[in-house]
Parts: sequence; structure tokens; C-alpha cells
Amino acid sequence: KKLQMKLLEDLSDALVGSCNNKDDIQNAYRTVVKRLISENTAFEVCILRVKNENGSLKVGDKAKVDRVTWDERLDEIRGNESSFVENAVRTKKPVIVTGIGKHNIKKFKSRNWIELNKFKSFGCFPLIYKAEVVGTLSLYTGYEYEFHAGCREFLERVASLTAAFIGRVNELKAVRAVQELDDFHQSTDLSQLSEEELRRQLDIYQKHCGDIQRILGETFGHLHNDEKRKKFSQ
Repeated sequence: KKLQMKLLEDLSDALVGSCNNKDDIQNAYRTVVKRLISENTAFEVCILRVKNENGSLKVGDKAKVDRVTWDERLDEIRGNESSFVENAVRTKKPVIVTGIGKHNIKKFKSRNWIELNKFKSFGCFPLIYKAEVVGTLSLYTGYEYEFHAGCREFLERVASLTAAFIGRVNELKAVRAVQELDDFHQSTDLSQLSEEELRRQLDIYQKHCGDIQRILGETFGHLHNDEKRKKFSQ
């Protein structure tokens, strides 16, 4: 319990820091995955996935112990395929697999990699910020691990800290995008422009609007088409 509290303190310190640039963000991701495979945990692999602008999951960072190889590992972007990771996203609840074998190996995307490294247990924890899944944490062990109640509570707190950091990154992107659009609008005197220049400025403006819509989608969730129609018909 004391070791878990120390890990949480370390992660909290790393995740409340600056997130102003890509290096800050990547360093925070690296801290999460490295600390979860330290000698004080049972885990041999940790993979952090983050939702991109399309709502798909992309690997933000990953870490492993020395005995593990990345050979045969598939790190493609995840969409709505049927797998344990997608189940965690859909249900917004952790997915735990204790005892990986012939009866469930086909549900893993990187089954060859799992068999090569002889992993025995798996856990995937959704990263939830303001009721939206912003990513996942996947963990593998080399022996059958029960993910007992204390472990689950610890990992859910790690997931909460990580989700808050990702949410803060996305919100900062949204604020900056709106500020840039406002600056663009205020700095441009449209009455003084030729038709060709007006069209060019309109293209720029539309691109900025598209960027903001994308960033807001990352931050506050992606509306389904029927929800969009309902929202904009009101």
C-alpha cells in the first residue's frame, strides 16, 4: 500500500506539471508507462493509448521490462473493432483477463506477440475525463495475476490522473485554437482585400474553424451524426 501511494505521488507530480509543448506531454506519458513497470509492480508491459482527432486510439507511449521483445507487436490505430481494448472503451469499465490461453487469445490484436512473450494476464483501464473516454492503459503480466481489489483501485486512480492530464492538454489546445481564430479575425480588414485575397482568407478561416471543431471533438467528445442533426436543428 505504501509503495502504491508513493507511485501515485510521483505520477501526480509528473502530471500536474506543464503541458505547453510536445516534449512536456511526451515526458508525462513516458513517466506513466515507465513507473507502472517498475520493480514495485507486477507488470511487464504498459501501453498508453490516447484518442486522436478522429476518435480512434493511438499509442502515446509504451514501456517493457528487459525480457520482453516488441517483435510481432502490432501498434496500429484502434477503431471500433471487437477486442478487449475496444470493450473497455465502449463500456467505460476495466477489462481484466486472468489466464490468457487458447480460449481467449483470438480476442487480442497482437496475439503472436503475446504468445511469443508468454504473457498470462491482461488488464485494460479506460481513461475517462468529463464522462468521455480519452484513452486507455493496457498492462500485461508474465504470470496469472488476479488484479485484486487494491490493485484495481490503484490503477483506476492512475487512470484518473492520466485522463485529467490528457483532458487538460486537449482543453489547452481548444483555447489556443479559439484565440488564434479571434486574433486572425481582428487583424484582418476584409474591406481592403481583392476578391482573390478574400477567397484565400476565407479558405484560411474555414481551415481554422475545422481545426477548432476537431480539437473540441477531442476535448468534449465526438457527436454521432444523429446527435449532430438534432443539435444543429434546434
